[in-house]
Parts: sequence; C-alpha cells; structure tokens
Amino acid sequence: MTLSEELTNPKRYTSNGIECWDFWLRAELDPLIASAVKYVWRYRHKNGLEDLNKALVFLDKASSLEYPPVTQRDPYVFDVSELPDMSALQTLFMVQASLTVVNDIIYKQCIKNMKEIVNKIIEFEDDMLDIKIKYRTESVPRIETLSKGDWIDLACPYSLEYKKGDTVTVNFGVAMELPSGYEAHLAPRSSTFQHTGLILTNGVGVIDNSYNGDNDYWGAKFYATRDGAIEQGQRLCQFRLMENQPELTFTEVHHLGNEDRGGYGSTGK
Repeated sequence: MTLSEELTNPKRYTSNGIECWDFWLRAELDPLIASAVKYVWRYRHKNGLEDLNKALVFLDKASSLEYPPVTQRDPYVFDVSELPDMSALQTLFMVQASLTVVNDIIYKQCIKNMKEIVNKIIEFEDDMLDIKIKYRTESVPRIETLSKGDWIDLACPYSLEYKKGDTVTVNFGVAMELPSGYEAHLAPRSSTFQHTGLILTNGVGVIDNSYNGDNDYWGAKFYATRDGAIEQGQRLCQFRLMENQPELTFTEVHHLGNEDRGGYGSTGK
C-alpha cells in the first residue's frame, strides 16, 4: 500500500526549513517536551486551540516530574530563519524547548516559560476574528492568514486581455461572511497601475457586512489606460477589515460657533 502525501509529508510539519521530527532529534528532547513542541509546531495548520491545550497538558506533566530526564548537554542551536512559517511566539517556544537539555534547574524554568508562551498564543488566538470564506472554484488562489495590521491581497483567478479604454471586470472568486460589526475596504495594490495600466473605477471599494451570501463573490471594475493583460494568480487588490461606523445623529444649528478656516480649497498648493 502506498501512503498518501498527507501522511508522509504533511504541510503542518514540513512548512519550515526544518521538519518537526528533525528538530526533536537534533535537540535530543525528552518525549514530553517533544510532544509539546509537536502541538505548538502544527497548531495553525491542524487543530488550533485544541493543539495548544494539548501542549499545556504535556508541559504540566513535565513540570510535575520529581526527577527531570535531563542528561546535561549543550543545547541545539538553530537559525530562526529555518522557521519562516512560525510566529515570533512559536519561535521563542522552540528556543526554550532547545534549552531544556542543559540541566534540571533550567529544565524547570524553561517549562514555566513555555507554558507562559503557550498561554500568550492562546490569548492572541482568542482575540483573532474568524472569517468564513467560500471559494468559487478550486483554481481560486487561497487567502492566507496574515499578521495583525497587514492588508490582505486578492488575486485574479484567471488570465485576461484588454484594450485601452475598456472597463475590465475582475471576479476574485471569494465570498465571505465578515464578523458582526465589521466591513471590508478594498483598494488597488501600489504596483497594480504600474504593471497593468488599470485604475480602480471607484477608488476604494466597500464590502458591507450584509454582502455575505454563497454567490456574493468579491470583485472589482477597472478602467484600462493602455492595452494589457492580467496573468492568472496576479495580485491586483488588497483589503482590510474596518469596524462599522457607530450610529450617528445630526443636530441642525444656525451657527457652529467656530472660526472659519477659509472654505474648500483654501489651503493653497
């Protein structure tokens, strides 16, 4: 029987420059620490908070040992650039794990540090908003989870050509249910005009929270300033979530009671 790629080479363990089990072996970790490493290593690609809580179970067991299984040796020194798929907290966790082999005292302190790191990750994940997303076809580029503060790219899932003066409509092939109280603002990427000569016709797009049906796919309309083409998978726009505007009331008055600044266009060149 031939084993599937998912079993022999799963992304959750191989998305970094070093595989999870190679990290265990090079660091010579004891089984309890190695198990905690596994769950923190993979949590973003598999079971999320469940994996993080499993890591805490193994760390609790390790901290309860009267005689820690430490053989007193130099720690495994690794290059953090080998872990490009990890967050800063995950990387810090791996550093602490590699230090558990030094001696009994450091073993205990590192476990305490590792538990604090996992709890910080859990706190961060609890605060993270979850967005349901539906893709129109399998060929639509998948949207990756990004760090807080980043705009998220949208790519065209097909290639097309256009002539100068055309209105170019792009269906990004993604539909989303945004969290309650949020809307999405969509803008062109800074390089879009340079590479394509396309101008987003409405400047900035707004996707309301209620635009969340199975066929409410996101799209954009551009004006072509020159002949050109879009490649399949080419990133054209970017978006971010914004909290909905609060409820407002307007009170009509005869005077605002403030000094005039000079009116529209008064600031000069």
